[in-house]
Amino acid sequence: MKRNESLLYDAHFREIFHRTVFIELKEMEPIASSVDVLPDANGVIAYGFQEERANMTFLVFASARLDEPEDESLPVTLTPGPAVHDTYLRFRYTDVENCQFLTEDKTRAALAAGGTDAGWLDRFEGTKDTVARVLEPQDPERRALLELELIDRSRNLAYPEFVSLTLYNGKLAPEMVWVRPVRMGVDGEFYGYLAHEPRGRYGLTTTDEIMFRAYDNGYGGIQLMWDGRAPEAPDEPTSLS
Repeated sequence: MKRNESLLYDAHFREIFHRTVFIELKEMEPIASSVDVLPDANGVIAYGFQEERANMTFLVFASARLDEPEDESLPVTLTPGPAVHDTYLRFRYTDVENCQFLTEDKTRAALAAGGTDAGWLDRFEGTKDTVARVLEPQDPERRALLELELIDRSRNLAYPEFVSLTLYNGKLAPEMVWVRPVRMGVDGEFYGYLAHEPRGRYGLTTTDEIMFRAYDNGYGGIQLMWDGRAPEAPDEPTSLS
């Protein structure tokens, strides 16, 4: 894309999770055997979701051709190919993270500029419902955590159920690890399991359920910190809970 330099790698979680986006592909041959590909297609219109026992995934709704006129006063247009309803053709985030994409709003605008009916994307609402019932995690706690925007900036985009966590006990150097939250407590605390054991001798293993909290990092964001043995100090960060 000449006018768009947005890579999926740099996307915000809410720009791709439960959103329908256009993803530019360098090669269309890998999907040509599975779906009816529009001639001269250069990408796909796809829906992002967290697949159970997998990672961030994009379900293909249709191939598409993005056209960018040389005259930048003219709009970018998007022409969709035949809709895919029955074939569950999917890309993992890690397969396309270095591809450029259009957000859902820009995808809708480009479709409209290309003359596609404004309700074209609505035909996939039933498919989205099936994804929610069949392919996504069914546990209510896990679903609620995926919808929790508070921890979005800590998420691993490839594996959005995992978030970065700072370990700190006042004795060892702080260490960043990945953790999978499984539930929230009544006071806003989180409980989860480490994806790997820390390098430092924190006495934590991947089988331990640990508690951690969200703290104001002082820069307009939050930091997730394990406070199982956090020291009480005057300069201790203020909990958001």
